Amino acid sequence: MQRMHRTVGTFKSRSADDAQVAMLIHDFEEADKMLGILVESSKLWRDAWSDILTRQAAMAGDYDTIVMPIIASSDGRDDGKYSDTPVSTLERTQALRQAYAELKEDMSGEIGMVDQRIVEPAKDARAAIKQYKKVIKKREDKKLDFERFKGRVESAEKKTRRTDKENMALMKSRMELETATTVYEAADEHLKATLPGITSATYSLLPHLLNAQIMIQNTLLAQLYTTLHTYASDYGFPNPPPEFDDIILTFESDFTSLRLEAEGALRMLSTGKAVHQPMALGPTGSTITGLGIRNNINARRHGTPAALPPASKPALKPSPSLPAIEYHAPAPETPPPVDNALKPSWSRTQSHQLTARPSADHFTPASHSSQLAIRPRQPSATSTTSMSSLGSAAAAAAVAGKKKPPPPPPKKKPSMQFEYVTALYDFAGEGQGDLSFREGDRIRVMKKTESTDDWWEGELRGLRGSFPANYCR
Repeated sequence: MQRMHRTVGTFKSRSADDAQVAMLIHDFEEADKMLGILVESSKLWRDAWSDILTRQAAMAGDYDTIVMPIIASSDGRDDGKYSDTPVSTLERTQALRQAYAELKEDMSGEIGMVDQRIVEPAKDARAAIKQYKKVIKKREDKKLDFERFKGRVESAEKKTRRTDKENMALMKSRMELETATTVYEAADEHLKATLPGITSATYSLLPHLLNAQIMIQNTLLAQLYTTLHTYASDYGFPNPPPEFDDIILTFESDFTSLRLEAEGALRMLSTGKAVHQPMALGPTGSTITGLGIRNNINARRHGTPAALPPASKPALKPSPSLPAIEYHAPAPETPPPVDNALKPSWSRTQSHQLTARPSADHFTPASHSSQLAIRPRQPSATSTTSMSSLGSAAAAAAVAGKKKPPPPPPKKKPSMQFEYVTALYDFAGEGQGDLSFREGDRIRVMKKTESTDDWWEGELRGLRGSFPANYCR
């Protein structure tokens, strides 16, 4: 019952603690929080050093694997195209791998000192002050009892007319309040006497833990620096190291040949056959995900075999044989001559484009003509009445039974295929209506002839115009 009263008292309005006691409790809680953060941070610091040593050893092993000689195949098909790694390079990488392996083994013991000299003392101190949290908890319970008895006395004293029974209860509450006040004040005095020493002792551990961390850090850095300095001195690496710009220049000079070879090999991707083929986009209508997966479920659900005609499947085309690899000769340095006599005039092109588009009222709608040609049969009165009654009953049953079906999927849009050509030279245009382009641009062909020496019509970046076909491929 007493525990229940204390639990209920925590949800009521609380009185303020003594200023000195509140400050002491706050300092004690901060010291406990500080020890917890110190333990977790020290563990992360220890794991970080372990990861550094592990990654260094793995990196040195990867260097050794990269420069390791390539073993020739037993059937003799290599033809000696692999060159042997220099002996000095092999010795240098093997020495680095061995140095990092020894460094990891030596520093593992020093990393283990983090637990022994930092983590464990901090855990012991936190476990010791954890016992004192029970004293603070008991003092909090005494404060709840004091507030409960004080509330009873105040509520009873507010009554102007009390019965004898209420007067006896008031006297009892006053006696309990006096006892609770004495116990509560004694708990506060105990905290004032003991809590400052415990908090001060907790904070006094910080210099010792910090000193241990500094010593371990210096030892780890010293071992790492000694290993790298010894290795650099043995194999002639400069000390101090060169400037960053000099390192970049050296890397560029050694890497240029490999970069040019890689870029030359990748150039075939930009001039391959797939770039010059027309781009065919599949139909986008009646899809769910936009990935070409057809939504045929709704079509099968809302249509019947009698209402929907069977779709005619086109005959399968025989698979063509594999095409031969096309070889495109490199384009000459200078562009071929342009024959302006074959160039279409701008006015003729514009008039052709304007007259090629039919107006909206040029054609007669097909639905209007079909309605004039075919007139449906008028039903009789009897059939109209029976059909209307049946339709009303069916409509009422449909409304009561199920929801309205969703609309059918939209019709498929026809796919469009365009032909593209790639510009081999720069063309700035020679007059009005010319299409300017740069080398490497992909031009969509709008109109072309059989000869590549003529002027074709194309579109590039939303602009349309004429361009010489022999400038493209």
